[in-house]
Amino acid sequence: MPLELLSAILYSDFCENKFDKVRDTWTAIWDGARKIATPPGGKPGILPRYQYVLVDPLKTMQRMFEAEKNPDGLIELVSMVTSAGFKLDNKNWNFYVQALARLKRWREAFDICEEVLMPRWTGWYLTRRKQRVKNRLPLDLRRIGSSREYLRPIAHTMFVLAKEYGEIEQLAPWSVENGRVLSGIDEHCPRTVVAIKSMRRTGSEAEETIFSEFAGDLGGRASRRRSSPWDEDDRAPRNVEPDLQGRPREPPRRILQELSAADEQIGAPMEKKAKRSSTNDDLSADDEDFLSRGLGSSGEARPGKAKTPQYDR
Repeated sequence: MPLELLSAILYSDFCENKFDKVRDTWTAIWDGARKIATPPGGKPGILPRYQYVLVDPLKTMQRMFEAEKNPDGLIELVSMVTSAGFKLDNKNWNFYVQALARLKRWREAFDICEEVLMPRWTGWYLTRRKQRVKNRLPLDLRRIGSSREYLRPIAHTMFVLAKEYGEIEQLAPWSVENGRVLSGIDEHCPRTVVAIKSMRRTGSEAEETIFSEFAGDLGGRASRRRSSPWDEDDRAPRNVEPDLQGRPREPPRRILQELSAADEQIGAPMEKKAKRSSTNDDLSADDEDFLSRGLGSSGEARPGKAKTPQYDR
């Protein structure tokens, strides 16, 4: 059966969530590709004309492993394809980085982007415009950039990495491991980090979708962190890592209670002073008569019209 037809069947089974059939079809595609791409005489390697023969079915397999939330399977798949001599196109590499980032394999995602995609990064269009350089890249560079063999990060990949980088920054103060991941990314992926930090928001639909998910993730995680990590008696945390200095973290609820107690101690003298100033000892006889007639014993207004006090003219 031709590889194009098998690739179409593979995609159809994926859309119907028939992942077992997807794996069977992929095995047939893999065996067929190895058979036609192997040089005559059993020589090692892949014939140049067949190096990109797996790019389309590989996209479907990458999507399947992401849907299964299986980053190890995704990494093993790409390693198997590349070690055999086949090549990934620009879309394969970009989706690979996006999937690893969304599956929280942050270090692998940033390392691959730095090593494979960033060497041909041309910068943000708005940044080039502000620096008064040519808004449009040279024609020959644009022609090369449209080729599937020209590896560079697309805007969607940078949006995903920016969203995940912001999440790592939010989690780093709460976890030693996440702090190490952030430090490693800053140290080993400088071009990617600079590109993320120099990004200018344009309000595009893709940006709003990705970063709105980021805000939702942080909100849900914050609510879970407030409720789940701490015991009901608020005396000891459950499975909470120490801070970056190795010291145990104080429960947020206890801190809030201490602040509340401090506020009460500070506000007590002011409250007593206010009570003393509001007693009837400082009121005139006419004011006392007005209050006694207008208010009941419970402090609520009596029905009817209160007597208006008479003042000396």
